[in-house]
Amino acid sequence: MQAFDARTGERRWVFFTIPQSNDDVGADTWEDGSWRYTGHANMWGLMSLDAGRGLLDVPTSTPSSDYWGGRRLGANLFAESLVCLDARTGRRQWHFQAVHHGVWDYDLAAAPKLVTITVDGREIDAVAQVSKHGFTFVFDRVTGEPVWPIRERAVDTETDAPGEVLHPTQPFPTKPPPFTAQGVALEDENDLTPEIHALAVEEIVFLGGGAPYLYAFDSATGAEIWRGATPLPTNANPMTYRGESGRQFVVIATGSRAQAALVAFARSR
Repeated sequence: MQAFDARTGERRWVFFTIPQSNDDVGADTWEDGSWRYTGHANMWGLMSLDAGRGLLDVPTSTPSSDYWGGRRLGANLFAESLVCLDARTGRRQWHFQAVHHGVWDYDLAAAPKLVTITVDGREIDAVAQVSKHGFTFVFDRVTGEPVWPIRERAVDTETDAPGEVLHPTQPFPTKPPPFTAQGVALEDENDLTPEIHALAVEEIVFLGGGAPYLYAFDSATGAEIWRGATPLPTNANPMTYRGESGRQFVVIATGSRAQAALVAFARSR
């Protein structure tokens, strides 16, 4: 990311989301020096500017390749992160990584929302970042401190992708609640007929279960993308999965919050 003087065209500063040397902050999160040859992790969505404070909030994307990280082991900072910069100098003020070692295309695309909220009687100028996987991460706009605790929780790391090593934990905000389904419960599978339900359950079990961070069930567009924190339904598009048996399933996420559900339809041969 670069900033230029609008009058002269002179470059004022540049910020790299991927480290440029072994001494850079975050370089140790790219194992075996993989920052040297890994690309992407750019800012392709929308930024937000607190003009009064000169703070620029930058959401970043998934590093290459989106669905396999065997050549870039580690947490991969500053990919899939919210980075707050001094808009005048480009200096990093604070950062938060929403997804460690992302392989689900859960990049942050929506513009961070600048809000003023009251929590326990205290007014806070905050920034809220919605994500493709249905979370809202809320921080003090100046310090980067989470308004509500964000817990690092253990997640399933079993994978049969050659060379892949998934990160053992991921951040889960305690508030506000997710606005789309988190994982897949077998009882939520399509039960139009007992046969369809059995096929859907069989396929989900074959895919490794229904816990979050096992596979990208919300598609590349995710729960929220460019439109950001709107009151519209979540943006999960249908995805097609094929099992080893050759059967295909169309999986669709519907609703949001307590009404969220994931349904699977067996496609005719």
